[in-house]
Amino acid sequence: MASQHAVAVYRRQQELLHQLITHLLPVQRGEENYDTAMDFCAGNLNPKYHRYKDVNPKEVRELYTVLSNRMEQHSQLSKASHLRQMCRRLSSLGLKGNSDDMDAALLLLLFGLANKPLQQGKVLTPQFNMEPNHAVPE
Repeated sequence: MASQHAVAVYRRQQELLHQLITHLLPVQRGEENYDTAMDFCAGNLNPKYHRYKDVNPKEVRELYTVLSNRMEQHSQLSKASHLRQMCRRLSSLGLKGNSDDMDAALLLLLFGLANKPLQQGKVLTPQFNMEPNHAVPE
């Protein structure tokens, strides 16, 4: 028997897939192409078919060291300082989740989402509202 949480997650996943499919494709529920698209998307979300690369914390640290050094070379001293500070703060939170290296995984994700950080003009003041040892939802 599935837990209430698992059922709620499944329903939410189905609703999000419905929104994605109807946004991208000119189909509605009940149509053959909708069912095919739904089966394809749901099948690709199944984690047992994915082989994710493990995060190497040393490589992530080196990546951020290189980035902060490049910021300094480009006279972006404030950004480099804030970046180092945020990396230290994130590492000190002691995040727990599916991975032992959750902080490295999050830093790698943020790096991928950064969209050319050297070309961003705005410098944000780092802020964390999380307390140490908070678990990351699975």
